[in-house]
Amino acid sequence: MHKKLLIVLTLTLLAILSCTKFAQRYTWDITQNQAHTLTASSKTLLERLDAPLTISVYSPDINVLNTCKDLLERYKEYSQQITVELHQTIFHDTEQAKLNLFTNDNMLVTYKNARHAIDVRLEELSEYKISTLIQKTSNADNHWLVFITGHNEADPLDHSELGLSSFAEIFTKQGMHIVTLNLADQQTIPDNTALLIIANPQLDFLPLEKDIIHKYLERGGKLLWLTEPDTKVTDILTEEFGIKPSKGVAIDPTSLQLGSPHPALKIITKYPKHAITENLHTATILPWSAHLQVLLQVNAWQQQVFLATQASTWTYNGPETFNIKTLANHKEHLGPLNLGIALSRDNGTDVPQRSLVVSDSSFLLNKYIPLYANAQLAANTIEWSQEDIKIFVFSPTPLRDLSYHTSKLDRFLYQYFFIFFLPALFIGIGLYQGLRKTG
Repeated sequence: MHKKLLIVLTLTLLAILSCTKFAQRYTWDITQNQAHTLTASSKTLLERLDAPLTISVYSPDINVLNTCKDLLERYKEYSQQITVELHQTIFHDTEQAKLNLFTNDNMLVTYKNARHAIDVRLEELSEYKISTLIQKTSNADNHWLVFITGHNEADPLDHSELGLSSFAEIFTKQGMHIVTLNLADQQTIPDNTALLIIANPQLDFLPLEKDIIHKYLERGGKLLWLTEPDTKVTDILTEEFGIKPSKGVAIDPTSLQLGSPHPALKIITKYPKHAITENLHTATILPWSAHLQVLLQVNAWQQQVFLATQASTWTYNGPETFNIKTLANHKEHLGPLNLGIALSRDNGTDVPQRSLVVSDSSFLLNKYIPLYANAQLAANTIEWSQEDIKIFVFSPTPLRDLSYHTSKLDRFLYQYFFIFFLPALFIGIGLYQGLRKTG
């Protein structure tokens, strides 16, 4: 009697709890890699919010509202800055036109004085879409990334393998502005330039252009200079930063063991301790890099290496070859080789002035930036140079739950135990019981 009463009370308690907010408030993600939990990228993005952010969903379709609510609940639970509003109405036509919307299902994000919206298509809606929208809204300041042209530099508008359009797209998706600038024509760098980018110039700068760049840096401007081996444009780097790229290409035989087709296509797996690389836990590929020689410290710049090769590397300055022995016979500079140098100096403000020199522009090209963690490294370099710019690079976690690799024991059980032994066992038990009864 007591056992039956205990069972009834337990079932009654569970039934009551299932109808309360207690059961609705707590969820557990039991997938192997937390597929239904916000990724580290999105969590970092939310941690940067310093003001309330409202996500409003407008749709006459209750299914759209409920789907959005389930996805947005993860954001709301993680950050107290997030407020979610669901409206079973159509967004105002005038507002739709202003925000470039085309359907009746919309998601609007409002943060401080900025707001951006997207059309909600359930088959495309994902954490990436939502987090990118949040980032675009929270980073809506007037940031301009200015690319210097006129010296055969890599082009941020070029969609070919040798262009930088994928690199530029990381920032345009987040509401930042990309513009090209020919100094010989304009003869000035705009004051609203967040970062000046010089991507592997092939022709030297005119004296007037050099003077404009030096004056831009004197008044606190920030610069990202991407160079390559055997570059002819080194004067500005030496005069301003005390750095000179080597003529030879950096060779890393260890990269061959990691799968690189050539030791000059370096796969970097370890990084010097620096804020730019502290969240890089996967490899990057830097093809055809030079070695950045630090000649002297000038103009009060503090020089710190943030990308480097291992000790068992060298620079090669000789005829093209794949033969590792030939490459080893023409060593000029021995590793570790400097591939990226971060520069900072006190300019009399609360935030130090920052610039960067990277001895490899190829890792940003459309051909290479999708590989490994190259996109993350690219974003990190820009973000480090600008403390007020927060860049979001979504790194989805692979759904390991969808991939199952059997062990030898699993295969044995599937092939023999469940197909032969287990049925035979049941048949044997049945025959045994039958013989007992007839006996």
